[in-house]
Amino acid sequence: MLNKVSNLKEICGVPLGGIGTGKIEITPDGAFRHFTINNNYVFPIDGMKGTFLSITCSSKDKNQTKILTSSPQFEIKDKSFFLTPEEISYKGLWSKCILEYSPKNFPLTLRLIAFSPIIPQNYETNCLPIAYFIFDIENLSEDAVRVSLNFSWEDINGCWGSKVSWDTWVPPTEPHFSSDRGILKVNKLNNAVTLSFHHEDRHPEVADFAWGDYTLAVKTDGIEAHTYQYNPKDIEEVLAFLNKDGHLPDLINNNPEEYAGIL
Repeated sequence: MLNKVSNLKEICGVPLGGIGTGKIEITPDGAFRHFTINNNYVFPIDGMKGTFLSITCSSKDKNQTKILTSSPQFEIKDKSFFLTPEEISYKGLWSKCILEYSPKNFPLTLRLIAFSPIIPQNYETNCLPIAYFIFDIENLSEDAVRVSLNFSWEDINGCWGSKVSWDTWVPPTEPHFSSDRGILKVNKLNNAVTLSFHHEDRHPEVADFAWGDYTLAVKTDGIEAHTYQYNPKDIEEVLAFLNKDGHLPDLINNNPEEYAGIL
């Protein structure tokens, strides 16, 4: 079974990303894994705890938040924040994967279609470093509910993972997770909001290949969009976010010690 796999590199998902640009994967447990978008194809990052999807449902009775993975990536005692393997359905056929989330005792179901724009013989489009995420949410209850869908991304600038097992010509190395992260910029357009992760100009201690810019973007037609920055290593801060009623404060303070951002 998936939750008994000891080597994370054995858990595979559909690669999302342009041809030659690196990729990320959403694996069947709903987790984001195998980041190679830092030109680190030999040293994939198995996972970043601050990168995940979550949904908050606010009704007249209570607020409920679910992190949309069955792989607990935070040291949280209350495991009800996470899904069980039975609550996630995964279908993958490159360059698209479809995930259906059906949490028990939760008034919503969620369907995600994630894909990269791979078009036969359209090389210009195929090489774009882009992945799209399209969500369909269904309210199963008879009451109106307020829904907050959150995409959290941990800045991976200056980071790489351990060497892949099939490679024999590169010496083994330990994963590297830079502390020089957390430069976030928000751009509010007419019908979209973007949250971009940037890096310092000089990094003498790390190879230049491990640095880049990454952007989350959401189309805001008919919805409210908020941005929030936090430290995924701080469990109290993570719990404060998960226990909110869906109203995130717009907080971006460019603190290099706070690695992750939510849109």
